[in-house]
Amino acid sequence: MADNLNTDSSNTKNRIMETTIQLLRESCDHKITVAKICKEAGITKSTFYYHFNSADQIIEYFLSQIGNTVQENMPNILILDTHVEQILTIFEILDDRLVIASPAVAAYRYSYLLKEPNNMNFPKNETTWKIVTSLVKKAQDSGEIMNTNDPEDIAATCYFVSRGICTTWAMEDGGFDLITKIRKSISLVLMPASSLENNNLSS
Repeated sequence: MADNLNTDSSNTKNRIMETTIQLLRESCDHKITVAKICKEAGITKSTFYYHFNSADQIIEYFLSQIGNTVQENMPNILILDTHVEQILTIFEILDDRLVIASPAVAAYRYSYLLKEPNNMNFPKNETTWKIVTSLVKKAQDSGEIMNTNDPEDIAATCYFVSRGICTTWAMEDGGFDLITKIRKSISLVLMPASSLENNNLSS
């Protein structure tokens, strides 16, 4: 019985999130009210406030779901041929959810992050931070990358590059291939050995 209740609650929470994302896709000014979300999702305000305190908190939940997606895919990521490809795939998964959601959602995400004080610890507060840093170190030790800087500095640069490209993509209303641009840019940061470079840029 408890499992069924938990499943129903999770389904409702995800429906609210998906409804909000759809409304953001359709909105010109990114102003989404709780009343509008409730109407479109077919729920009462009391149901909404049971799951979320505000529309902004839905975006926080959306961001956490992106991190969870990477964690769920980690077994498949770690069997990829190289550490470089593992790193690139992590960023691809992180940013692919934004592509699916739309540039409007990405823009709202960054406007939300500007108001979020906990974001001062970026990127070390990212759920993928430790694994990316570890993979950078392994890529250095195995000779896969030529960048010899501190692994944490390299990892941080990858996150900042990814965020900058995503922000530009949102500002330009999705005017370029986000995933391809991020793969190429992060590859430039990592500096893969020549034997890996062509494969990483063309994947």
